[in-house]
Amino acid sequence: MTVEHVAARAIASIEANEPHCIVPDASTRSKFEETVAALSSGFPEGE
Repeated sequence: MTVEHVAARAIASIEANEPHCIVPDASTRSKFEETVAALSSGFPEGE
């Protein structure tokens, strides 16, 4: 998948209020999970 394709799918999901992310393979999924964990650690609990 191209970066543009993934970005378009992510934006469409956000606009549709769909909390899903399609991840095409295991290596990408692993990096995605690392990124989410890093981002989540910057937010206070319950917010």
